[in-house]
Amino acid sequence: GENIRMLDMPDGEYDRVVGQAVENAFLEYYHRVVVVLENNPLVGTGLIRRAFDLLGTEDDAVVVTPAADGRAAMLALKANHPSVFRPGAFPSAKGEGIMSRLCALDVHIYPTTPTAPIFAVDSPGTIDRLRRYVAGMDPSDPSFPKQTSGVFRSLEKKYRLKKAHA
Repeated sequence: GENIRMLDMPDGEYDRVVGQAVENAFLEYYHRVVVVLENNPLVGTGLIRRAFDLLGTEDDAVVVTPAADGRAAMLALKANHPSVFRPGAFPSAKGEGIMSRLCALDVHIYPTTPTAPIFAVDSPGTIDRLRRYVAGMDPSDPSFPKQTSGVFRSLEKKYRLKKAHA
């Protein structure tokens, strides 16, 4: 919305900011926290709900949703694990290095399997990949990203992208 400001973070700040946000959530007595690491419209409420459900009753559980490139796209936590988000946790891309840090913890790790491939939307190629994937989705599916589809339709109409990629 109009109250949201998007800013690039300086190198080395992402891990600090994410770690602080997770710590603050647990300090505010949230018992389960989801951290979305990839800005992809296919990470929706269904996937987040499944992650919360998988946390279950284990005292120390972590749910990991893998991205198509092997990084973590989303985490669900029942406790704060500062070592996962310590400085340098994200050397060149969000989620890189988190898997090895999670494996070093004494926790139960549960993977979720997304219904759609989750990948970083950070280059023209991955944006086009998302556009093609959304175009092939069923618009009646409750997880269909309507706003994203609308943006792509507007761009296709304006720039005649369909003819160029058909």
